[in-house]
Amino acid sequence: MYRNQINRLRKTFSEAYDNDDVIKAILTGERILKLYNTNKGSDTLFFSDDAYNLACAYSKEGRFSKAAALFKKSADIVEKIHGKNLDYSRIITNLAVELGYMGKIDEAIDYFKDVCKIRENIIPEGHTEYIDSLSNLGSAFYNAEDYENALKYHKKALSLRVRKDLDYIDNLNMIGYDYEGKNDLENACEYFISALDLLKKVKGGRSDEYLKNAYYLAFIYEKAKNYMEAKNYYEQSVELIKVFAGETHPYYAEALNKLANTLLHLGNQNKALTLRIKALNIIKNIVGENHLYYASSLKNIADIYFQKNDFTRAKKMYRESIEIKKKILGENSEEYIRDSAMLAKTYINTSDYETAESILCSLSEKSKKNKDLYISILIDLAFIYVKMSDTTKLYSIYKEFERTEPGLSFDELLDNIREFAASMNISAEELEKAYSSSKETNEVIKENADDNCNGEENKNLFSGMNNYGEMENMSLFSDMDNYGKAGDMKLSDDIDVQEE
Repeated sequence: MYRNQINRLRKTFSEAYDNDDVIKAILTGERILKLYNTNKGSDTLFFSDDAYNLACAYSKEGRFSKAAALFKKSADIVEKIHGKNLDYSRIITNLAVELGYMGKIDEAIDYFKDVCKIRENIIPEGHTEYIDSLSNLGSAFYNAEDYENALKYHKKALSLRVRKDLDYIDNLNMIGYDYEGKNDLENACEYFISALDLLKKVKGGRSDEYLKNAYYLAFIYEKAKNYMEAKNYYEQSVELIKVFAGETHPYYAEALNKLANTLLHLGNQNKALTLRIKALNIIKNIVGENHLYYASSLKNIADIYFQKNDFTRAKKMYRESIEIKKKILGENSEEYIRDSAMLAKTYINTSDYETAESILCSLSEKSKKNKDLYISILIDLAFIYVKMSDTTKLYSIYKEFERTEPGLSFDELLDNIREFAASMNISAEELEKAYSSSKETNEVIKENADDNCNGEENKNLFSGMNNYGEMENMSLFSDMDNYGKAGDMKLSDDIDVQEE
């Protein structure tokens, strides 16, 4: 009698699951298992099937620990009755996936290894399920950041694939990700290019899959500092996004910004500026002006004006960005501090040292939690004091450097100032003239240090930014940037609801 009830509930479960009514499916599945328990049927293969189906529903809901427990119950019953057969391997494949979602990577790897051993002994080496088990194990090792073993199993899987289809392409990409994990970008590019070339043959050069692969390949070339190749693939991506999503879509704005960044590295500031302004207008229409994405876009444009020595426009853009970030993030946020420090640099470049000093000093205490940020502003302040011939304040900067970076000599401080000056397009001759040679200034400061500072260190020092010239690439739409990571382990085909 209870079997009839279960069969009716199974139909309800299947309909709810297929219609994405996961809550109803879970409640129905729990009722089914309760009927088994009440009627002492919880050690049967029927129970195993229904526990498996309920696990799928919990996984769909994102409740991975519940799913894992049910997959384990289902697997234990199958193992007890039939041993470690093919059905058992399918169930523990999904159990391993859930453990991966839970961050239990080592346990997931052990189960994936077991799956490989089982299938190796049961089915032919070239069978899809065996190949998938190798691929899953490789992806688990990738998640564990064990890239050597990831490569081992992904390459073995690839060697067994006969058909050069989408699965073959995915496998090529996985190997590319493994090499990227090893920071072997040359080999990573080789596999990503092979995947893209094959994808063009299989799906054409204007498919969604081709776009995603081209976009990621551009990112890898950019990471490898091969900006010309990055530019080529970003240009392809921009055109394809225009076709698929239109020129008002956020993906299009993001791609324009990526392309602009590569153009900056290639020295094409004017074209990069045009693209960034175009992206800014799209972003403004999407999120409005009171948004971090808009503020960061302003800052990126300001950076280009700064590089072009157009400090009037740079100041305007930095101020707008700062005001938005102040409202949203507050004055203690790192983004606010960095943008404010860049604003100070525009005043340094226009010789308004007092305004620059005022801005940097206002950032002092806020920046100390970020050592690199704090030190970079000490360099900025030291440069200002050299230009102002203020040996007292310059010595206080040296003492703060000595406290923050023990062992730093005064000459090393002056070397840091020279590097900063070079980044600001200030000639060595002008810098030497400003402090009448580093050796002379060094001696003057050392001789007068105790009198000038009375043995006290200046504690009110200053944060800032030494990242001039590095364009931000804020990613509001992370699915574009994170496309196709190898860590997305493939579920077994058997995750669909099973019927008796």
